[in-house]
Amino acid sequence: MCALAHYLEAEGIATVVISLIRLHSEKTRPPRGLFVPFELGRPMGNPGDVVGQRDVLMQALSLLQHVGPEPILKDYPDTVVAVSDTTWQPFDLPGGADLIKEFAVVQAAYDRSLAETDRTTFGNSGLAPGEVVRAIGDLLGSGPKGAKRVPSKLIRFMLDDLKTLYFEAACQGDEVRSSAELGNWFWHRTAAGKAIATLRSEFLTGDDKGRRKIAAFMVPGEWVDHLGLEL
Repeated sequence: MCALAHYLEAEGIATVVISLIRLHSEKTRPPRGLFVPFELGRPMGNPGDVVGQRDVLMQALSLLQHVGPEPILKDYPDTVVAVSDTTWQPFDLPGGADLIKEFAVVQAAYDRSLAETDRTTFGNSGLAPGEVVRAIGDLLGSGPKGAKRVPSKLIRFMLDDLKTLYFEAACQGDEVRSSAELGNWFWHRTAAGKAIATLRSEFLTGDDKGRRKIAAFMVPGEWVDHLGLEL
């Protein structure tokens, strides 16, 4: 996006880049940039935090006043203390490692979230929610032999969809939780999180080059450390 900003500016369109990796912005020097201290994928801050997200947006737009020849990169003054309750969970789950039983509960919460917001980012794989969960269950070793022939790209999209289902289900209602709490719940307390971590380990040590490649994107770096997974 930083590089794209230069092309847009050359056409007379003012831009502001919201940066999640400061080093990238320092190297590419977009005309105006706002560095935010949030995790990748959440440039506006915590899910459901309307006040905080609006503040990020307004601070980014305020940089449009900068018209000097030198680029500007401003640090977002994140003064909000994120709640990090490691015991938090959005709803009760059946427990154990049964992904199918767990998803029955999660899907009900996801449906409520979808009804509340009338929007979702689910759909990268082109499969229905239940199909995604069953396909991932097959990949874990208990499914048909055909699971071994699923393209790596489709697996990555299915895993993205699975995480989307869980995180959107967890964000239903008016309660605002930090991304740390959401991540801790998903990676430490759900069968889905454990399934993805298991697949990552299998892919990293397997013979399929495509699957070894996508393994690097399956679990965010900070949670790789938390879970004690191999790099």
